[in-house]
Amino acid sequence: MSLDFEEAKKAITEVYNECGRSQTAMESAQTRDAIFDISKYENDLGALSSKSVKKKEKFLVRKIANIKADLKKVETKDKLIELLESGEWAVPEGYRVNILGIKFKFESGLNEWGKRNLIYEKVKAFKRAEVILRKRLEETQKEQEKVSEGEELVKIQLPPTITPIWNNVKKKTANNDEQAQLYEYKFNNGVKFAVGAKDTANDYLRSKWAKKEDLWFHVDGYPSAHLIVKAESISQLSPDDLNIIGSCLVFHSNLNLDRPPLMYTQVKNLKGIKGQKGGVTMKKQKYLSVSFLDDWKERIAIIGV
Repeated sequence: MSLDFEEAKKAITEVYNECGRSQTAMESAQTRDAIFDISKYENDLGALSSKSVKKKEKFLVRKIANIKADLKKVETKDKLIELLESGEWAVPEGYRVNILGIKFKFESGLNEWGKRNLIYEKVKAFKRAEVILRKRLEETQKEQEKVSEGEELVKIQLPPTITPIWNNVKKKTANNDEQAQLYEYKFNNGVKFAVGAKDTANDYLRSKWAKKEDLWFHVDGYPSAHLIVKAESISQLSPDDLNIIGSCLVFHSNLNLDRPPLMYTQVKNLKGIKGQKGGVTMKKQKYLSVSFLDDWKERIAIIGV
């Protein structure tokens, strides 16, 4: 069946009306120019710019305050050294100890010198952190000055645009399992273990790679990678295996510890935190302290990355 010109035009117009495009299609150039008011656009843009600058200034004020608070914390290293070098001072008893406002966890059975060693490790970490924080404070204060004086460009967050429904294309997203980057190793006795390189990898490691009875390890008291061993009991691991586990965690967590304190539990005692990649809550955890081995990689087999 054929349509004449008027019928075809009417059919096309009806389709445009359904899509919500008829008004735009039939507007004259004069009507469109009347809708767009350049002065109003400039005023709106100026308001957005002013709002963005104020938002940036508030952010920098908070950032500087946080850096100064962190600096105050790491500056306690000098007083910690004084205590350690004092012949009369002894490390307080207990598993969770607060020394000069700094929290420490000492495994049961750790002697006085073992506890002092952990405090020295914290002092060394504070020294490194102080250098980084002072540099960050200086850079942030300079940025604050530039923003206040109008020298720093501030990004303006424009209102989001609406994409027509006919333009929506379903994008393929990579599978999290494919994105998960694991470092897999094997002890000389054949027992496998793996470390997650990022948060998504830690989730994959716990939920897909591991079995419920496997052992999960983490450096206690530090931001650390997660490590899981294909072993159901700590008795299956030798002291050398445990030193390798601690050394591997220290390496992949970019830490500098001679005696890394570890916490461990079985995977079945872990529970992922909703909305927080890599985050877990745990129960029935136990603690131990191991030695860092410079040659830990030479004592194992690397399966793959």
